[in-house]
Amino acid sequence: VLLLCGSLTRAEVLSPQCVIDLEGAQHTLFGGDARATAMVFLGTQCPISNRAIPTLNELAKSHASDGADFFIVVSDPTITRKDVLAYRNEYKIAAPILFDASGELARELKPTHTPNAFVLNSTGAIRYRGRIDDTYAALGKVNQSAHTHDLAHAINAVLAGKPVANETTDPVGCPFENTNLKSADSKVTYTRDIAPIVNANC
Repeated sequence: VLLLCGSLTRAEVLSPQCVIDLEGAQHTLFGGDARATAMVFLGTQCPISNRAIPTLNELAKSHASDGADFFIVVSDPTITRKDVLAYRNEYKIAAPILFDASGELARELKPTHTPNAFVLNSTGAIRYRGRIDDTYAALGKVNQSAHTHDLAHAINAVLAGKPVANETTDPVGCPFENTNLKSADSKVTYTRDIAPIVNANC
């Protein structure tokens, strides 16, 4: 289960958050040392998501030490942490995985499909949302190779402190569903109590 220290804002700018990944490692989102944070929502049963994993692994590895944090988000209350671990091992996912079964990140970022990519700057402002690339022109219409690498370009632009040329694209994939999505005014609960942190550091 994804554990969040603190609460996310409802605007297009997210507050610094401490999150715990599938391995139990802590990460600070939008407020630590990273100048860019990329998060990609995947569906474990979505063929388009799974086909994108090699590309995402390459991106995660290429940004391992240049000031960009890269996360995979699985937001599905119908599966368990054990299922997500098996999924990671089967597809050899290289990036840290945030298991958002409660839907907290999904409620704030509002993915519509899997895969759906987001890039935020160091202040938590969303600078890009949409597809990974144009491998899929549409459902059932696959290009032999990607011509437009939207997510990679967005990460590079944010790292350079430049505007993202194409801030929004249409993701192609499986419809996103999470029955645990909460309204903005609902009480947030977790699997165990965790004290909120008052600064941006885990």
